Amino acid sequence: MLDYLIINRENHIAFNHPIGWDLKIAIKHAWVGNNAFHALLYNEGMKILLPIDGSECSFSTLMWAASTFDRDKACYYLLYVVVPPPAMVGLDAARAVEYDLEAGHAVLKEFKARLEEKGCSVERAEVVTGNPAEEICAYAEAIQADQIVLGSHGKTGLNKLILGSVSVQVLEHCQCPVTVHREPTTK
Repeated sequence: MLDYLIINRENHIAFNHPIGWDLKIAIKHAWVGNNAFHALLYNEGMKILLPIDGSECSFSTLMWAASTFDRDKACYYLLYVVVPPPAMVGLDAARAVEYDLEAGHAVLKEFKARLEEKGCSVERAEVVTGNPAEEICAYAEAIQADQIVLGSHGKTGLNKLILGSVSVQVLEHCQCPVTVHREPTTK
């Protein structure tokens, strides 16, 4: 069972977390000498981008990040991406986007409050419209993110089929290190 997948542009790491090793120790044993991972290991003033969609997986990822990174040195950026409906949907598309924007702001407000309750610093919480993977990568570049932490799966149903590939696309296209967090499964 893979609990964490950590990848950057030059190298790939995938490892299991079978006996409860501390994540920092597991990374330290797997990878030495990369500046981005030095910042990850020692949490030196990192800008961490957390793309969220309101799903259970994104909430679990948010809580994992809040407990993993140094609260005094990590600065979080929350991003909610609204996917515009296809053009053929018609006039109701504007109302659907407006509804999704309002839902996005509500999710950001809730998730920001949860991070702040944990003592974490949230620099920005923003809603944008567009292709999720493209928007996440562009936002990461704009803020010069040191790390992107996102869930392995998004919303359920049809959206899960569409958005489930977002983490893969972000891994392939973003220039900064990406951590994909998977919710623990119960057996």
